[in-house]
Amino acid sequence: MDKQYSESMIRDLIACNLHLIEDGMQIVDKEHYLPNKMGTKGFIDILAKDKDGHLVIIEVKKSDAASREAIHEVFKYLEGVKVNKGLKNEEIRLLIISTDWRELMVPFSSFCQNSDVNVQGYSIEIKEGQAISSVKRVEPILYRSERLFCEHHMLRAYTSAERLQHGIEEHVEAFKNKGIDDYVLLILEAPHGHRERELQAMAAGLLQMGIAKADQDDVIRRMAEQYPSYDFIIYSATQLQTEEKYWEIVKTDANQYAEAMEIIDDYSGEDRINTLHDYAIDNVAPVPACDLLQIGYAAKLDDYIHNQNWTVQKIIRGSILDNEFLDDITILDELMGAQGRTKQKYFKTFDSQNRAGIVSMKKEVDYCLQDNKQWQVPIRNIVDMLLSEAEEKIFNGKIYIYNPMHIIYSIYLMIKDNNIMNWIPYFFIEVEYEENTAFYFGSLVPFKKGMPLDKILGKHFAYDLYDLALSLTWGGYLQKDLEIVKDFGFRYGVFKVDLVGDEKLFYEYIDYEFTSCKEVTPFEGMMSYLRTETAIVDDVVDLFENTLPQKGYTFI
Repeated sequence: MDKQYSESMIRDLIACNLHLIEDGMQIVDKEHYLPNKMGTKGFIDILAKDKDGHLVIIEVKKSDAASREAIHEVFKYLEGVKVNKGLKNEEIRLLIISTDWRELMVPFSSFCQNSDVNVQGYSIEIKEGQAISSVKRVEPILYRSERLFCEHHMLRAYTSAERLQHGIEEHVEAFKNKGIDDYVLLILEAPHGHRERELQAMAAGLLQMGIAKADQDDVIRRMAEQYPSYDFIIYSATQLQTEEKYWEIVKTDANQYAEAMEIIDDYSGEDRINTLHDYAIDNVAPVPACDLLQIGYAAKLDDYIHNQNWTVQKIIRGSILDNEFLDDITILDELMGAQGRTKQKYFKTFDSQNRAGIVSMKKEVDYCLQDNKQWQVPIRNIVDMLLSEAEEKIFNGKIYIYNPMHIIYSIYLMIKDNNIMNWIPYFFIEVEYEENTAFYFGSLVPFKKGMPLDKILGKHFAYDLYDLALSLTWGGYLQKDLEIVKDFGFRYGVFKVDLVGDEKLFYEYIDYEFTSCKEVTPFEGMMSYLRTETAIVDDVVDLFENTLPQKGYTFI
């Protein structure tokens, strides 16, 4: 933009052309004065109203240097408007409009990440004759202001300790070459008997599908001759980078850059950034060598560690993550989905002194439960209540969500492992106040007679089990699972227990509020179902153990 235009001139120009920012937006005032009731005295550049009646605070910045002060100013005005006009956060919007976003992007992104107010940014250009020539929405870089691993991981397997060491060196060098210093390498070692179980699972699957005709011992012998034993894994992940960083890497390879440019406009949002991640990290040289390459994801890592019993030998971290404040357990939990990015698991501790943490928790839970509204809505209401209480009460707590979204597989695992607790969809929120404790939990509740498994498979899979089998290779997540749950005769119940001394008061979430109910325990409904609905439970077990191909080790 031409330097001849002052910030006040830009403000006036925007005020006269609010329709270019958003249709239906109307000016309320310019240089709107806020009286000093709580130290928030100042002048809002533009006060406007959108077509839905929300108050809109618009902060205008001209230069890079001025941009650095914008977040402090807009936060101050937000609190001032709430005090002086008696408005709630959801009734206010914040718009930051600037001609130069280089210095503003990081604080703007952090503010978006940790604020429960609707915040938007716009970049404008001014042409000769004092006219706005361009208005572009600025998307915050939400994932680099705080630690967040990209959900696309890589798994590279090796046949010997020597090959493993060479692979480690190549991984470190590849990340260094690309300027990535916030990576993690998990070094995994196979459990005792891994090779035998791997061969048996593969042989049984081939015989079951009719691909192999010989007896199982002969198939195992031939498989052992044909396929090596992969005894070590390097499981790699990086923090999500900015789009600019990914393009910087991709541009170093002309072929990859041309290919990415050809397809990238077909993607948006997370799909776009994840696609760029794959090009930059996994396609552009240097890429580490290995004996076997597989895509990694949270559920697969969880399976290798907790079900297949691979051992984590060590964790190698890039320089940014290599510090004493970040322990290995936290890293492992996040890579296995504890942040909710897989939409299946979430865990976090919180307290009333850290409001920003509760705000982040609300957004993370919303993402985790985006396909499960029966839990998302009540948990959102609970978190909103915690946000309002944080101003008056002292509390601390924790939240855990297990949302597998695959009821058929969950029932099978409960029977197979003889363990309901590890596999049933479940959440809890425990809040400890000074005088009492509130405990919220969600669990499956039987509410009607379920359909036979055969009818469920016909209705949701048209008796073609390919989709069912395929879903298990990607962690077993089915978007349509809420409907399948209903056909099994379940609903997602939400309950509250108030603990005051030795007294327990029970409530159920019905019609958007907690209503007093009889005593209930988290898993009683599922335990009763497994005891009484033996026919459908037996059919589920038969489906996985005899009908679908064996779900064994995946290397071969």
